[in-house]
Amino acid sequence: MTQIDRRSFIKTTASAGSILLVSPYLDGSLLGMPVAKVNGYFSGEFGIDQALCTLLLETALSRGGDYADVYFEHTLENWLSLEDGKVNQSYGRVKLGVGIRTVKGDQVGYGYTEELTRESMLSAAATAASLTSGQPIAAPEALRKPETANYYPLISPLEEVPLSSKLPLVKAINEKCFSKSNEIIKVNAGFHDSTKRIMVVTSDGVMAEDLIPRNYLYASAIAERNGRKEQSWWNVGGRY
Repeated sequence: MTQIDRRSFIKTTASAGSILLVSPYLDGSLLGMPVAKVNGYFSGEFGIDQALCTLLLETALSRGGDYADVYFEHTLENWLSLEDGKVNQSYGRVKLGVGIRTVKGDQVGYGYTEELTRESMLSAAATAASLTSGQPIAAPEALRKPETANYYPLISPLEEVPLSSKLPLVKAINEKCFSKSNEIIKVNAGFHDSTKRIMVVTSDGVMAEDLIPRNYLYASAIAERNGRKEQSWWNVGGRY
């Protein structure tokens, strides 16, 4: 997958008890908006429909194979961090691509591309198919979309929440840390959000999509007393 990458940091365990501090700063203007769409995303954004997916499966099975699948991913991530009350990092990262797999016995052929163009995806499927040299295997005539639960519905995709809504929240955490003691000499606070969309298409005839959010708010503080320094950190987050 394409990664426009810089440093990513901070552990991502979730902790409870912070919601009283966080909730006054959440953007209430998002309330009442429709839940973010899950199915049809790749078709709407990239023109990847059932006919194209069937063609990719046909190509992946064009030289024989017991099974093939196609995995699409589009992930948008954002970071905002403050050091001693000043913004020291604010950036985003994009992951986009498709991986295509052909299985024959215990062998696996694999091809991928970071460009969701017809030509690039067919080339990746042909690479996966090169594992074998047998007779073509028919792809499914129709793809079914299974009924799945939405375990983490979003009112709005996280990447649509403006920086102006995140910054007051992070600043409040920074100020809260400094207010606890005059022995606090350094604070880092930040917010990370990620919206991951995937679609899996299989030679069993399944076509399934999912939207997987992830976000967390974190802080670390350094205190000094009589020349001795101690550090502690905190975060809260999850797939909601």
